[in-house]
Amino acid sequence: MNRTTPELTLPESLLLLALHDQKGTVSIGGYAHIGLGGGLLAELLLGGWVAIEGDDKRAKLVVQPGAAPPADPLLTACLEQVRTAKRPRDPGQWVLTFGQRKGLTHQIAEGLCQRGILRAEQARVLLIFPRTVFPEVDPGPERRLLEMLEQAIFTDASIDDPHRLALIAIADAAGLLAPNLGRKRLKTRKDRLAQLRTQDASGQAAEAAKAAIEAAVAISAAMTAASAAVTISVTS
Repeated sequence: MNRTTPELTLPESLLLLALHDQKGTVSIGGYAHIGLGGGLLAELLLGGWVAIEGDDKRAKLVVQPGAAPPADPLLTACLEQVRTAKRPRDPGQWVLTFGQRKGLTHQIAEGLCQRGILRAEQARVLLIFPRTVFPEVDPGPERRLLEMLEQAIFTDASIDDPHRLALIAIADAAGLLAPNLGRKRLKTRKDRLAQLRTQDASGQAAEAAKAAIEAAVAISAAMTAASAAVTISVTS
């Protein structure tokens, strides 16, 4: 099966882009957790386990009948969430749901730790609160991932790997490209990024994943605004 690199799934690739190499933490700002949720959605879409039915506001995520279950336990759990949902939800809501899974970063990092790419360490927030961090041990996979992104975005080479197209679309929508490749450089390649999202039939999956990410970002922003409004109302 094609992958973003031979070693990495989409969620693993996105996690490596989101983690600080030495600290092993995900930046507090941005939408990294939504990006991870988008990676899970894209894996389900590209693996043929789910499909998007309908357009725009009426688009819903549905389980495809007859597909063999995923080998990955996290993907299996996400697929089961979709299968057992009381009512259909749009892709953006599922991205947000997947991204808010308890222990999601740990679950994705576990496989990377087993392969010696990351290691799990215990650290403390403000010297008091314990947490697990995942500093990088083997920089090779991330280096190859960044080389692939450089080649894809800063040249005009044709790409027919749907996983790579989905990765670029999701990382772009979740704000993970700029910290790794440079914001100013990326501004010069807006047309190229748009081309990669609509390049061919494979690009349709990437475009769907990006649209789902953008919807989830909008939902997250609305939830944050609503929470802030309630806080102001209570304290005023």
